[in-house]
Amino acid sequence: YTIDDQCNDFIEQSVQVPSGQAMDEAVAKAVNSVDYNAFKLDSYQVNINGSTAIVDMSVAPGSERQLVSLSSCEQRALFGSVEETLLNNPDWDVEAVKFTDGGKELVL
Repeated sequence: YTIDDQCNDFIEQSVQVPSGQAMDEAVAKAVNSVDYNAFKLDSYQVNINGSTAIVDMSVAPGSERQLVSLSSCEQRALFGSVEETLLNNPDWDVEAVKFTDGGKELVL
C-alpha cells in the first residue's frame, strides 16, 4: 500500500516477493515507496506476537531528519503504508500493528 498524491487514501499495489520473506519484503517496498527528503532508516524489523505485528524502526545515525521531524503526511505515508500492508494480507493474520524504536513504543 502507498499513499495517494493528496495524502488521503492508501492505494493497493500488488508486488512479487519471495515466499519465505514475503512479510519483510512487502514492508520494505512500503517503507521505500516514498523519498522522505533527508530522512533515512538504518533498519527495521517485523516481529509477530500473536496477531500483532511489531515493527521496530531505527533511524540511521547520519539521517538529517528524525521521525518527529516528518510532516504529518510523511508520517501517515510511512506508518500507514506499512500498517495497511500488514493488516490487509489475509495470509498473515495480522490484526494490529505497533511501531517501536529500539524496543520502545513510538509516540509521535
